[in-house]
Amino acid sequence: MSIEPSASDRTEVGPNQAVAVGPNETVAPNAEEEIHDPDDPEPSTPGKQESDAERDAWASEYDAWCERLDAYLLTADGQRRSLELQRRLELANRLVESAETRAAVTCELCGAPSQLHRTPARWPWYKTLCPACAQAAKYVPAAGR
Repeated sequence: MSIEPSASDRTEVGPNQAVAVGPNETVAPNAEEEIHDPDDPEPSTPGKQESDAERDAWASEYDAWCERLDAYLLTADGQRRSLELQRRLELANRLVESAETRAAVTCELCGAPSQLHRTPARWPWYKTLCPACAQAAKYVPAAGR
């Protein structure tokens, strides 16, 4: 869990410098840790056959990795990359919403304009079909859905 610092708490940091993460809290990396490496790989998750000691070692390594990542995200480069990722995710969400909207009115079989249809069964299957494909597949319009 990280604490969101105020704008005055964010400072440009170099390797091995303490980083302010809140009004009264700082993170000081170990002498051998580099916080500016955005390509620092996440520690691989231990398997089921690993011992408790190996899992504890992994947990410590993972916590240290999270601290390095949090420190990196406070740098100008980290903030820039984080904003770029947020922008890309927003774009991807808009593309998915657009595809969902179009899929709701496009026949799954032929691509013609369509509407939602269902099988005439007690536990129906639903498909978006044009009238011709629905008739051929023995689907009926899904009223009220």
